[in-house]
Amino acid sequence: MQVLALLIDGENISAKLLPELEQHIVGLGEPVVKCVFGDFTENRLSDWVGAARDHGLELVFQVSGGKGKNSTDIALTIRAMELLHANLVEGFCLVSNDRDFLPLTTKLRQRGKKIYGFGDARIDGALRKNFTQFFLLGTAPSKPAVAPLAKTTDAAKPTGTAKAGTPLPSKVVDLLRDLSGADPVGSIHLSVLAATMRREVPDLAAQICGKGKFLKNLKQTGQIEQVGKGGSVRVRLRHGHRAATA
Repeated sequence: MQVLALLIDGENISAKLLPELEQHIVGLGEPVVKCVFGDFTENRLSDWVGAARDHGLELVFQVSGGKGKNSTDIALTIRAMELLHANLVEGFCLVSNDRDFLPLTTKLRQRGKKIYGFGDARIDGALRKNFTQFFLLGTAPSKPAVAPLAKTTDAAKPTGTAKAGTPLPSKVVDLLRDLSGADPVGSIHLSVLAATMRREVPDLAAQICGKGKFLKNLKQTGQIEQVGKGGSVRVRLRHGHRAATA
C-alpha cells in the first residue's frame, strides 16, 4: 500500500466534503501526513477545526494576508516540498481547486511522485489535467438545506470590536482556562480558541472575534498573554486576572 501525504487547502475546500474525500483515499494508500491549511480564525473555516479533531488532521494555521493573497497556498507548497526532499511519501493527495498549485503538481510529477487530485465542480481545468488521477468531490447526495437565519438589522449587527480595557466575560475566561489547562504547554492555539468560542459562546464571539482583530481584542483586555508569532500564535491567561461578570 502506498505511503501518502494528504494536503488540504482549507481556504478553498469545504470541510463537509471530508467524509467523501476519505472514502476515495482508502483505496489509494495510507496517508501518514494529514494536514489542512488556512486562517482558522475566519468564521467560514471554523468547521475545519472540529473536523481536524475528529479525523486526526494537523491544523496548519496561516494568517490571511488579505483579499487575493495566497499565504495559505505558499504554506502548503512549502510543506509539500519538505516532504518531497525528505522522501517520506510515495504520493501526494492534493485537495484544492486552485490553479496556483499547477507548478507544484508539475514539479512533484517530474520527481516521480504520483499526485492524486481532489476538488469540486469549480476545479481549474489545467490543474485537473495535471494530476495522476483526479476525484470529483460533492457528487454524493446532499442533506436537506438548513433554513437561513433571520437577517440581522443594522442596529443589532455585531461590530466584532471590543473596547480597550474591557475585561473578558467570565464565560470566555473559563473557556480559555479549560482549553489551555488541557494542553501540555498551558496555552491554546488562537484559531482553536476562535472556533470553540463561535461554537460554545456565539454571542460573545460576535463581539470579540472580529475579522483580523481577534488577537488585538484579546490583548487589549490586559488579561491575555501571546505566545509565539506568525502561523503559530498561541494565547494564555496572565496570572492574577479574574473573570468579569458575564
